[in-house]
Amino acid sequence: MTDGADLSQTIPISEGCFYELSFFAHGEGAQVGLEATVTFLILTDTEVLGLQINVNPQDSSNSNRTFGFYRGITIQAPIGTVGAEIKFAVTAEGNQSLDLDDVSFTIQ
Repeated sequence: MTDGADLSQTIPISEGCFYELSFFAHGEGAQVGLEATVTFLILTDTEVLGLQINVNPQDSSNSNRTFGFYRGITIQAPIGTVGAEIKFAVTAEGNQSLDLDDVSFTIQ
């Protein structure tokens, strides 16, 4: 993923549950950042932020073939939740990019 790239997927989920998002990320350069979010989609056309993981450029793994592992647990999915949008947004300088691997979203 290059600078300004977004990658997202919306999936159906159940209300009242907690979810875990985990993934591996590797910066192809020293100035690559990432924001990963889980947003709950509610029947009333409301959205609620369930989880946000920020990887600052200085914290991003960028050594050859080394990936950082990131994970987080969402808040409890509110009543009326019918889906979740999982989104990754990249910030990078110049021709730098980010590799994302083994993304997992599971119920807890």
